[in-house]
Amino acid sequence: MKIESLEQSGVSVKYAKKAIISTVDASFIIESGYVAVLNVEGDVIDFLGAGSEMVQVDSLVSHSFEVISNELHVTKYDGGTVAVNETSTNSVSKEVLIQLPTEQRVSQALFQLGMRYGGETGDPTLIRFPRAINKGRIAQYTNLNPNTVTKVLKKLQVEGVLYNTRREMHMNIIELELKVASISQ
Repeated sequence: MKIESLEQSGVSVKYAKKAIISTVDASFIIESGYVAVLNVEGDVIDFLGAGSEMVQVDSLVSHSFEVISNELHVTKYDGGTVAVNETSTNSVSKEVLIQLPTEQRVSQALFQLGMRYGGETGDPTLIRFPRAINKGRIAQYTNLNPNTVTKVLKKLQVEGVLYNTRREMHMNIIELELKVASISQ
């Protein structure tokens, strides 16, 4: 990820869980935490998180951002422009995602979000899924009923793709990648 230009220095800002960010003419770099990107109807269309992800509010006037982690730390640039180059592997657009069959839709969403925001574990084949992105948010993102998402998650757990430990979900990224690769073909 490369930051191309900064017109001015930023200000560090903290937001609490459930805060809605809908400021125009500002750019944000997320230092820690997660937000859900919401369209005008309030539907989740994407997630953004730590790792200097760029949120350009001025270019998404019809969108707002809801803090879904306990706290969000950002650097805010009023009227500034920050350009971030990022390439994504095995990623499908939201429009394509919602046209997939249910199990494929959830698997693809888990893979994309896990690759973007997943935490490391002691095992290189496992990724810790971000707690802030819960089943309800996955349901909104995939345009499915939460009960349907729960059924698919249980099926993936039986298949050895997902592992639940207390309040965390771990994904076998190799198994999930194979599942997603078979979807793409």
